[in-house]
Amino acid sequence: MTPDYYLQLIESWETLKAENAVLRIPKGTEVIGVSEDYLDDFILQYTETSFRKCARTVGEALGHSEIPVTDYFIFWRVLEMIKTKKILYRGKLSVMREMEIKRGSASN
Repeated sequence: MTPDYYLQLIESWETLKAENAVLRIPKGTEVIGVSEDYLDDFILQYTETSFRKCARTVGEALGHSEIPVTDYFIFWRVLEMIKTKKILYRGKLSVMREMEIKRGSASN
């Protein structure tokens, strides 16, 4: 590693620390901070209009995501979208395998 490249990495890290973003994604050869709802529209693409198991929706979104995220992050975003009525649920809230979800009216 060259000294110039090392300094560039340190500068990038300092920028990321200053942003203090909840979510960071790879963009080309850089890492950028984005808003926490960055993936919401993507997750909604895999959310059906009729109820189905939340774990299946989370798994499909995770499997198709080109951005490295965890199932926990996707599930957290589902829970946040439930709060805003973009997603409706039935079953035991906060338990991915015991809950079914579908698109809400606010997601259109």
